[in-house]
Amino acid sequence: MNTRVRRGLIFIISFVFVLLIALTYRQAFSDEIASHPGNHRALIEEFSIERGKLLAADGTILARSEERNKIYHRVYPEGKVFASVTGYYSPTRGRFGLEASLSRWLAAKDYFRSFDDWRDSLMKRKRRGLDVKLTIRPDLQMKSWELLEGHRGAIVALDPRTGAVLALASRPSYDPNMIDEKWREIVSSDGLLLNRATQGLYPPGSTFKIVTTAGALDSGIATPDKMYDGAASLKVYGSQVTNFANKDVGKLSLAKAFAKSTNTIFAQVGLDLGAPRLVNAAKKFGLGKSPPFELPVAKSSIPSPGSMDKVMVAWTAVGQGKTLVTPLQMALISAAVANEGKVYRPFIVDTVGEENDLVYRSQRPRLWSDATTKETSKQITQMMEDVVLSGTGRAAALTGIMVAGKTGTAEFGKESAPHAWFIGFAPADDPKIAIAVFLEQGGLGGQAAAPIARQVFEKAVGSGIQ
Repeated sequence: MNTRVRRGLIFIISFVFVLLIALTYRQAFSDEIASHPGNHRALIEEFSIERGKLLAADGTILARSEERNKIYHRVYPEGKVFASVTGYYSPTRGRFGLEASLSRWLAAKDYFRSFDDWRDSLMKRKRRGLDVKLTIRPDLQMKSWELLEGHRGAIVALDPRTGAVLALASRPSYDPNMIDEKWREIVSSDGLLLNRATQGLYPPGSTFKIVTTAGALDSGIATPDKMYDGAASLKVYGSQVTNFANKDVGKLSLAKAFAKSTNTIFAQVGLDLGAPRLVNAAKKFGLGKSPPFELPVAKSSIPSPGSMDKVMVAWTAVGQGKTLVTPLQMALISAAVANEGKVYRPFIVDTVGEENDLVYRSQRPRLWSDATTKETSKQITQMMEDVVLSGTGRAAALTGIMVAGKTGTAEFGKESAPHAWFIGFAPADDPKIAIAVFLEQGGLGGQAAAPIARQVFEKAVGSGIQ
């Protein structure tokens, strides 16, 4: 009997001991309670922390904290213009955009810069988050925002040599300062919270012909001088691929067809490539995967080779079909050609650290993909120059500076106006900026998007971009 009682007591004591350890861990070390939405103490603690500033490349303050009644509130001096970059931070609506993805730095979580930080955290003293300096240039962001007035669309500008994002504008948008007061109005409006630059998915139109051309040149099935028949329509298994306005352009080389954006010729190129090689070329440029980025990014997509018949292959090569891309993805495609076929990972965070203090973390350019060869990128650059000099993108031309570009007019319904695209880079012989301009139901790319691209290039080059 004594033995049984002893064993029972040992079991009970052991059970209580394990329970105490589990409760202690859950209360003191586990994030489960701290992160629970109903834990108001954690929420109050977070809003007692002065979040770090979000700064533009030139030091312009994009987000800062103000203390009111012992609680810090977020203030966005530039409002709507940078909402697609900053996102918002609200005690009732949570975090969004960079305010969410960079919260561990901005809110002084999960790191200790010094013994003082460790001590302050342990003693629950007030702490201040780290400042984050971005790669965004306020002049380009403001210009892009202004150029999108009256449109639904996006502009993405980046440095093709590094992947640094210089502008990322999306309209329509919302004022992050009013996220609590006007929440119902914002969420009930069509697409105010959608960041079209990184999350909008659209057919690429003729801008995709860059990908088709790269696949054809890399595989050796075509050269810039190869001749094709540019008839008004091309029959493909009982269906037809047609040129814009059903125009017969006669015999053209691939380079000339690129400048004139001839659908029937690029349908032939796509059929010569075949679905596997066409899809592989697209994947090398990044389609089918989300580029690593500090903001949420939708994954651009292209159908699998096995799901494509010849009609779909032909239309996919033209930029129609079921292919969907983001403006960020198209800016990366432009940057790949500008950077001798190499795609760098896009990034928007430059440095993390206290203002006028040692840098805690800095961003370095990192290669993301080898999209095409150096030789192919040179050949496509020449074709893109011809687009601006004598083709569909003449409205993007600058005096004294060579621009390389490609227009796109993406149809998505007989009753709707087409989407307008322009992607390109400048100066063409020494690229410093690559962009994508997208306008929902904007009309023809050469008429609507190209003039906007010209003004972005003009602003960037005129302000002495290095």
